[in-house]
Amino acid sequence: MRDLPHIAAMIFNRPLLLRDDVGRNIIESVAHRILRGEAVKPSELPKAERAKPRMISGGARHFSCGAYMAMDGIAVFPIVGSLVRRASWLDAECGLMSYDAIREGVTEILTDPSVRGLLLEIDSGGGEASGCFDCADFIRLASEQTGKPVWAHANEVACSAAYALATSGDVLVLARTAEVGSIGVVAAHCDLTEQDKKRA
Repeated sequence: MRDLPHIAAMIFNRPLLLRDDVGRNIIESVAHRILRGEAVKPSELPKAERAKPRMISGGARHFSCGAYMAMDGIAVFPIVGSLVRRASWLDAECGLMSYDAIREGVTEILTDPSVRGLLLEIDSGGGEASGCFDCADFIRLASEQTGKPVWAHANEVACSAAYALATSGDVLVLARTAEVGSIGVVAAHCDLTEQDKKRA
């Protein structure tokens, strides 16, 4: 895999809405190599899988956004992984989900005449602050404009940015062992002063 210096721009010196341990894991797994300009192999990236639709009795239809029709006109839209402002080729590699993709999915689902309601099935420790609240507002507005309810299910984690999305629905339901909350902004600062002195 080619060098990924643009990842550093996503991690450092910008506000992130992440559960603290999620941010620490991301930084510890790749940041030091990226800042040294070393290539990062796919095997070294944190493992994350894209959400795979689970079939419920009566469910057969899938949407292009990865959502599926469960039963009685209720669409289930998995929101899994770290949340980012814009989609890129990294989504599949790193288990990222963009706010753009979420907005497109919500639009596709709620404008479908066969859909009566939308369940956001969330398992995310959060992500970028940029774009998060616009996405949450969009979900709420789309629900109001279509007259279709949106529910959120924290299955298993809906923290920080993911919690903001979850609260845009009419109801938030928690799995028995779910973790929600972690409200606040974190930021990682990168000080390269010593490295720059060695280069001089």
